[in-house]
Amino acid sequence: MAKVVSGTAIRDAINVLEGKAIYDGKEYELYVRKAQLGNKIYVDLGDDRWRAIEISEDGWKIIEDCPVRFKRSKNMLPLPIPERGGEIDVLKGLINAQTEENWILVLARLTQAFWCKGLYAHLYLRGTQGTAKSYMMQTLKAISDPSAAIKRRLPKSERDAAIAIGSEAISCFDNMSGIDDSMADLWCVASTGGVSTQRALFTDDEEAVINLKCPIIANGIADLGQRGDLLDRTIVIDLEPIPESERKTEKEMQAATDTLS
Repeated sequence: MAKVVSGTAIRDAINVLEGKAIYDGKEYELYVRKAQLGNKIYVDLGDDRWRAIEISEDGWKIIEDCPVRFKRSKNMLPLPIPERGGEIDVLKGLINAQTEENWILVLARLTQAFWCKGLYAHLYLRGTQGTAKSYMMQTLKAISDPSAAIKRRLPKSERDAAIAIGSEAISCFDNMSGIDDSMADLWCVASTGGVSTQRALFTDDEEAVINLKCPIIANGIADLGQRGDLLDRTIVIDLEPIPESERKTEKEMQAATDTLS
C-alpha cells in the first residue's frame, strides 16, 4: 500500500501471534549453540539459514532442519563451516602453547566445547604482558563459540555477570584482576550447573531466573583467587613470554588463521 504500518497495528499483530503461540503452538526447550537429543549432538552454525551440525557415532554432517530449537544473543556470530581432513596440531602454531603440558591442557579444555552434559572446567590463562593471552583466549573462543563480545571485561555486578554467562555457550572475560567471593560463587555455579535469581525489573514480588551451566575462559596477570572450590573447577595455564624474534602482529596471525580455514 506504500504506507508505513502504525505502531498500534504492529502491537495488535504481535499480541495475536503471541496468543496463538501460547495456546496453539508447540512448546520447545531452547538451547544455546549446542544440544543433545538421544545419542546425537547438534551444534548451531549461527547462519541465517539456521543450519546445524549433527554429530553422531557415525560422524558429522550439516543439516537444514534441526530437531532441536536454539536461541541466539545479539553477540553470537556464525561458526566457520567445518571441513573434513583437518589436524588439531595446526592450532598449536596459532596459540602460545609452547610446552607439551600446556598443549595437553588446551586440548583437554577444548574437548568440553561441545559437551551438553556433565560438569565444566573453566580455563584461566595467566601471564605477563607479551604472552598473547588475550589472543589465545580469542582464538579458542572463535573456533567453538564465536561472539562479538569476546574481549569483554568481567561485569562488577553479579546480575550483569549472570546475564553474560547465561547468554553464551562459552563466556570470556579479558584482563582480569582477581575475583571476589560473590563472583567466585557464581563461577562455581556455572561449572556444576544452577540458577541465578534476581528481582525482576519493574516488579516487587517476581523473580528473574537465569540458568547457568557453561565453561568460562578468562585471562589476567594476577592470580584468579585463593578459593579452593573455584580452583578445583579451573584449569590454570601459566604462559611464557613469546621471544621477540618469534612475535607477530595480530593482523599476521589472523591472516594465518584465515589461510588455514
